[in-house]
Order: sequence, then C-alpha cells, then structure tokens
Amino acid sequence: MILIFDFDGTLTPYPVPQYELLKQFGITDEMALQNVSIYSKRLNCSIQVAYYTWIEDVLKEHNYPMTMETVCQGADKIQFNPGVIDFLKESKDKNYIITSGFQDFVEHTKIASYIDKIYGITYIKENEKFIKIDKIVTNEKKADIIKQICIDTNTFENIVYLGDGLTDMNAFAYVKSIHGTSIFVGNSEHAYKNYLTLKEKGFVDAYFTCDYRKGSDLYTYLQNLRKQSI
Repeated sequence: MILIFDFDGTLTPYPVPQYELLKQFGITDEMALQNVSIYSKRLNCSIQVAYYTWIEDVLKEHNYPMTMETVCQGADKIQFNPGVIDFLKESKDKNYIITSGFQDFVEHTKIASYIDKIYGITYIKENEKFIKIDKIVTNEKKADIIKQICIDTNTFENIVYLGDGLTDMNAFAYVKSIHGTSIFVGNSEHAYKNYLTLKEKGFVDAYFTCDYRKGSDLYTYLQNLRKQSI
C-alpha cells in the first residue's frame, strides 16, 4: 500500500507551517495569513507563491539571508499528531509527503527518515543561499505529484491520500479517480464541515480525528485497508 500524506495539519497539529524565525520576529499565524492574503492579491499569484515571497521580504527586513540554516531553524522541534512517529516508524508501506512548505524544512524533521520521498517547495541555491524558487507545490500540483508517484512506483492501486483541508481537494479527487482511498483528518467542527463539502462532491471516503495511535479509529481503518490490499 502507498500512503501519501499532506504535512501541516495532517501529520502535525499546526494548520500552517511553523517557521521558528517568524516566531522570533513576533509574527503569529494570524498575522502571516493576513499578509499572505495581501501579497496574493497585490501580486495576483497563488497563495503558495505569495507566502514565500512574503517570507523572503520578512527575512530581508530583519537582515537575515535565505539559507538552509535560517529556513530549517526549528525543524527538529516540530511536534506531531498523536502516534505519528510510531506509526511511520513501524510502517511497512511506502510513505510519501507532499507539502506546500519548504521541502528542506520537512527533510530536517524527526520523521524524515521514515519517509520514502518528500515533495515540497524547492529553491535554486548558490553558495548556501536560496536564490529563487525552483519548484512550487500548489493545490493543483499535488495531484500531478501523486500521478508521478504512481508512475515511478508502477502502482495505480492501493493508493491512500491523507489531508486536512480544502487545499487537498485536487489530491483527494485524483486519488478517487484512480479508485484509491481519500481520508480527511481533522480536529474541529470547521474541519468536519469541510469534509462534508468534499464528501458531497465524492472526493473523500472517510473522516477521522488526527490520531495515529494503535487502536484509534484512523489506525484501525488503515490496518483494514492494508489487509484488503494483500
């Protein structure tokens, strides 16, 4: 079985990326989202491009270079949803992450060694500095990446995608189109309402709280899918 995870909000308890430098500058998640919305409208670009353009400007304002060190600061301190680390550590599946966050950042987290491949935003680098965006992972791009994973592994069966929001809609829809399983995870009434919206469209199969511990409903559901795939 191939498991493909979104990162923020799906494996972590944070709905948006948690970059330590932004916290040190006193920038809250709410402030970040407000600025990204402004940038997106002003630049007429996707949320993802707006987010990282804004981060570049914030770092410049505080005289910090865009380097691996600054981008990945705090990655080793990222917390995960209950059971995530043990679940991935014990997994015999192929595990992938597709994130709209920095690929380098996720590769520096505690779970990276348990993941077969991580897809995220990448930068062209020169002399340790991040020069410009190389690849961006938009909501639409997630489906393309899943398709590429299927091609690379020569597997279009037993594909499972786990995500936590409407930004995963394209990924959910593509997985359903190849008869895979789309799982919405969340911990709030708002998340459940978003699940219902996608359920009506036929894009998702099930909703579970973000609990990957043995015996949880999500763990049991994945175990049953695994048995069916054998």
